[in-house]
Amino acid sequence: MPALMYSLAALMIIVGSLDFSLFVFKNPASMAVGIAGLAVWWTVGITIAVKAVLKTRPAPKQPQAPHETAGYAGFWRRAAASVIDTVILVISGAILGGLLGGIVGAYLGANGADVPAIENIARVIGFIQGLVLNWLYFTLFESSSRQATPGKAAIGIQVTDLNGYGPSFARANGRYWGKIVSSIRLGIGFIMAGVTQKKQALHDKMAGTFIIRR
Repeated sequence: MPALMYSLAALMIIVGSLDFSLFVFKNPASMAVGIAGLAVWWTVGITIAVKAVLKTRPAPKQPQAPHETAGYAGFWRRAAASVIDTVILVISGAILGGLLGGIVGAYLGANGADVPAIENIARVIGFIQGLVLNWLYFTLFESSSRQATPGKAAIGIQVTDLNGYGPSFARANGRYWGKIVSSIRLGIGFIMAGVTQKKQALHDKMAGTFIIRR
């Protein structure tokens, strides 16, 4: 069943991208309408994919209070994990973007689109893909039984909530989007992880999470 759900999710995203591409190519002044349609297709596909992931997750681990662990992870450990995650996202984004871009380009070319039109449409799809990939990467990994992205796991740190449980998908979302607030004013919200008592960045305080050493 999960394989079927993943396939259906991928199909929704690909079909939506092709539908958007052809619509914008034929109606270049209606980009906003096309993006709205693309958002609907992608939202359905992503919802199916997220449900598939949540269905296959193992049972949550027993809670472990932060003070019973090796301690809280500070700014530099988190920064090192972020570098690893960024490299992974860049590589995976390039691979996925190349595959989706190739499909969209071939489809538009078959429908008479010229190279500039294909490039412009591909940029829009690539931008949206980047937003979605980053969002899913952090929220799904951090709300999984591992409680960590690959970068965090490599450094030996993980995310936990105030009670020692791994964060729920909703809490992981709050933490992810809270990073927008942390980035305001020269990223002072991120710097807080190096100076607060429990090493919480601003988005951790907003979401009620800690980063601990395993």
